[in-house]
Amino acid sequence: MLTLASGSADPLPAELTHLPDGTPLAESTGPLATWTRRLTDIVRQQAAEIERLRALAVTDPLTGLYNRRGFEDLLERALAASRRHGETGLLALIDLDRFKPINDRHGHAAGDAVLEAIARVIAGSIRATDCAARPGGDEFALLFVHCDPEGAAARLARLRNAIEALRLDWAGARLGVTASLGIAPYGPGSEARTLLAAADAALYADKTARKAASGLRSA
Repeated sequence: MLTLASGSADPLPAELTHLPDGTPLAESTGPLATWTRRLTDIVRQQAAEIERLRALAVTDPLTGLYNRRGFEDLLERALAASRRHGETGLLALIDLDRFKPINDRHGHAAGDAVLEAIARVIAGSIRATDCAARPGGDEFALLFVHCDPEGAAARLARLRNAIEALRLDWAGARLGVTASLGIAPYGPGSEARTLLAAADAALYADKTARKAASGLRSA
């Protein structure tokens, strides 16, 4: 899963890590060195807090995956890289079926536990360079970057099988869901709006087909 860039080991300017004569602060003594060290500590703490808040702004608090804002930002970056370097990839939307009854019958805590378990399956099934998000509700989104779309689609099929095989024990019940899948490959000419619309249309078609097949099996 893609992670936020952490920056260099010490991103502070030289003015806060060295005295005016060029002596490294760690090797210096005296009032000026003491004052500068204190100032440096404050700046580092503030930088760490800014980074923490930045991460929270793009992270889904329940699953630890990216939220909608974070995902859309990464999608725009991936498409920009595709235009510059001719890269190809795949966008996938996953919508959980039979999830609402879990909330209705067992409560939202059970539903949250299912979402967390599915997020772990997803995060464990993608490469470090890929991106997984929970835009909201029972929907997940995945972005497979600089890859062969056909190979990514095959991996998604295996991921769907893993999601549907998942069972969570909850208060004497075994909870599970099925998943509808919508995929859309992208290339140098792709735009975020049309790509998302294509994946959403494919998701709707898959959900409709699966409902129809389920009805035939139960007839």
